[in-house]
Amino acid sequence: MLKKAKIEQLSKINLRYRILQMDGESYLLDADRPFLISYFFPWILSFIPHLAYPLTKEEVQSLAPSDLSKVLNKKDTQKKGLASAFGMGTTAVLLSKAFPIEKYLYFSSHVLNLGILLLVYSLVIGIRIWISIRKPMPNIVNSNHPIKVYLVTNDRKHRLLSMMAPTIFAGLVVFSSCAIFSNIAPNFILHIVLLIFLSIFMFSGNVLFFSPVVDYKVKIKSPRKDLFKS
Repeated sequence: MLKKAKIEQLSKINLRYRILQMDGESYLLDADRPFLISYFFPWILSFIPHLAYPLTKEEVQSLAPSDLSKVLNKKDTQKKGLASAFGMGTTAVLLSKAFPIEKYLYFSSHVLNLGILLLVYSLVIGIRIWISIRKPMPNIVNSNHPIKVYLVTNDRKHRLLSMMAPTIFAGLVVFSSCAIFSNIAPNFILHIVLLIFLSIFMFSGNVLFFSPVVDYKVKIKSPRKDLFKS
């Protein structure tokens, strides 16, 4: 039986865990999923259970942001995002006018190209692995007995995006990598494009789609022994 549920972010930035609320109870949800399924079989993600650790009221109060903090953080994020985008755009235009940087955007050395390419891959994959293996809340994770839940978003567009994004950005990553060696555009720009596409690809299969904006439906996985009894 599917139950209505909501997901909240933690008060401190955390890419792995979320707070799951259903039936008046709160759980610490582990948003991470198996690597192969996240990136190569995203259409079956709804059939992969997640671990959810029961939380006490005191733990929820310490982990969840207040309502006022949510509103302020959302407004601050929007303002900072617009200001950052405007500032970066203005700076880029001024620098391009003041300095002839075009000649520095090309790398003629294939060794340098390969080195930067490997650096980009190592950086993004390393961060992704670090997020998966670290345990920022060992007291909750190690002391509570988790339940397994299946999550499905009510928003069809959101669900379709979560299934299609890994495949789309995987193609863009391959295209960017090939473009770097074919020199169809300034190498430096292509490396930045690859960094963006690879980052979105690596995180799209995991936590980007556990958004507090949309509602979810949850099904609790029955223990194996109960399945045999029935």
